[in-house]
Amino acid sequence: MDIDQRAHRLYYGDNWSGGLDVFDISTREPKYLQTIRMRGMLYGVSVARNVNKVFVGLSMSLVAVVDIDPASPTFHTVIAQVDTGGRGASASWVAYDETNDVVHAAAIAGGKPAPLSFPWPAV
Repeated sequence: MDIDQRAHRLYYGDNWSGGLDVFDISTREPKYLQTIRMRGMLYGVSVARNVNKVFVGLSMSLVAVVDIDPASPTFHTVIAQVDTGGRGASASWVAYDETNDVVHAAAIAGGKPAPLSFPWPAV
């Protein structure tokens, strides 16, 4: 789960609904807006406001990239999936480093954490 402070949106990885739930939190009472569907189990969520993206850690060491620019024709859709190379691990604990434009994730494989990083935009 992460919050886009500027847009007053909460993004919540919801495995029961099969996607990324979006809530409007601009008032005292949060309002459910939609679920952005994606395949795989969701583990970590990180808002990257400076590039208008949400990065979502998925099973099979994938990271989904969601467009959060309201002016974009692909607003609130999955625009890419990046394979972090974790081989069978789940990409969780996702974080975005705004200074260096790098997405960090940790994968658990065989009970041990393995750090994963890739530049954004992914090469």
